[in-house]
Amino acid sequence: MNHWQGLYGHSHIKSFLDKLLDSGSFPQVLLFSGPSGVGKDAFAFRFAESAVNSCLNQAGEHHLSFKSMVDKGLIRLAYALPRGKNEEAEDDPLVRLTPKEIENIKEEQRKKIENPYYDMQINSANQLKINSIREIIRILSLNRDFRIQNFVILLDADQMRVEAQNSLLKILEEPPKNTTFILTTSRIEFIAETIRSRSWIINYGILHDEELSSIMTEFYDLKESEYRELLPLAAGSATRLQEIISTVYGDIRESVLEFLRQTMVAKFNSGFKLLEQFSEGDSLKLILMIDLIAIWFRDLTRFRTGNTNLFYSSHISAFEKFDSRFSHIQPAPIHEKLEKFRNILTNTNTNISVVSFNLMFSLADLIYGFSAKNQTA
Repeated sequence: MNHWQGLYGHSHIKSFLDKLLDSGSFPQVLLFSGPSGVGKDAFAFRFAESAVNSCLNQAGEHHLSFKSMVDKGLIRLAYALPRGKNEEAEDDPLVRLTPKEIENIKEEQRKKIENPYYDMQINSANQLKINSIREIIRILSLNRDFRIQNFVILLDADQMRVEAQNSLLKILEEPPKNTTFILTTSRIEFIAETIRSRSWIINYGILHDEELSSIMTEFYDLKESEYRELLPLAAGSATRLQEIISTVYGDIRESVLEFLRQTMVAKFNSGFKLLEQFSEGDSLKLILMIDLIAIWFRDLTRFRTGNTNLFYSSHISAFEKFDSRFSHIQPAPIHEKLEKFRNILTNTNTNISVVSFNLMFSLADLIYGFSAKNQTA
């Protein structure tokens, strides 16, 4: 039986999970770790669904859809939620939220169940609350049908704070019968070692372009022509590709070229304004700009070697003009600088305007050698 129809990539993980399903013996804790947008949640959903249906089949009962399993409490989902007004740790996780907030949560969960690659957008959700963990513990302590394997899926488990992780650890030390916890995370280092040591850790890699294409077609109903040229920016992540698609308006390559033009002629005020307008104070948009600049310099190297497989294939004149004036410039140091700024934006809360300013002058310095000139002087 093919349990993975419609899920893409990770063939070795599929084989491993198939063996678990065939054995009928499930670990108490599975920890799915890897980059965001590569299908960890989708695999968690499908594995739990397949395991529950296998149990239902043995009990002589009809198969259920994943949604039905969630509705019946055979599979429980937990994820980051907003904090309610005057909320206490003992409260039900939803009781202090407004009707509008609850409606938003229900709608986002519906979208996630329909499309497990979907990145939930719950307003003001910043942590997987201890309330949610305690509610799960309370429900699991009640009488239930132990013939059927139950699952608890914690999405982005790294969003649990210390107290929530400690609460989870207590139930993992004495887990309920026939219950498997699946934690998904793109930041495994934020999961307590005491939880990791009790888990079967499964590491996911990035997706190939053809796998991303299949996901965009099947789960987002997009035509390949709508995203083909953006695949090099996705870094193997469906989430990243979807973010880029939703961010892009018009031909973003023109914005990159205009920024490079302004920087190369030392019109720094204009270049800075362009970066500010493009990023709109959003670090992900500035990271996208950095990735696009990196691809331009990658294409420059290809152009110099006669390779015509270019993302900026319709802007050959830009490469010709750059090479006629800056033929001595090598892209490698530029890529190192761009990666440095990308890491800063990814791993810190640095002011975006400061990063934009330093990014522009670092590129200008590599082109014109301002630092070297100052040292000579």
